[in-house]
Amino acid sequence: SAEHVRHFDFRSALSAKNLIRNYETLNDVQLLNGRLRAGNGSETLLEVGCATGEFFRYLQLKWPKVAYCGTDISQGALERARGKYPEARFLASEPSDVDLVNVLGLHQKPELLYSKDVIHHQTDPFGFMQRLIDTVKHTLVVRLRTRDTGATVFDPELSCQHHYGGWMPYIVMNIDEVVERV
Repeated sequence: SAEHVRHFDFRSALSAKNLIRNYETLNDVQLLNGRLRAGNGSETLLEVGCATGEFFRYLQLKWPKVAYCGTDISQGALERARGKYPEARFLASEPSDVDLVNVLGLHQKPELLYSKDVIHHQTDPFGFMQRLIDTVKHTLVVRLRTRDTGATVFDPELSCQHHYGGWMPYIVMNIDEVVERV
């Protein structure tokens, strides 16, 4: 929806300095930057859940040699991303797409895959996480929601959140179960 696009486009109003500051407060971005510093800085990165493409802008400011491809399920968000950054590659995909490399027309597995706040919105979060692991060549950086006690509740009728006039899965996974699966 248009509301969804506006919500996820808030970083587009940030200056370059504030965009960098905003992203670099996140642990997942700090981990990704550590990996990029350890490499040659020209790896291929696939972002699953790219929304309106502001992470592409961040990468261009910090890591301009990174070859970027972003994917999302929201056509509205992808249209906004393409409008702002026509030089980037933004493609549609669905959570059920098992082989993202072929679905997206990539020539090979990306070295890096970054996905923020996407896994816990899947009805099969562990299956989705496995597809991300199978998609990437070397490094998967994700941000997800975990809990220390209590088993993961997979029923989206119980594990859900209300957004944009409807309910969506919001499955908080038990951290021990996540570690066991990985």
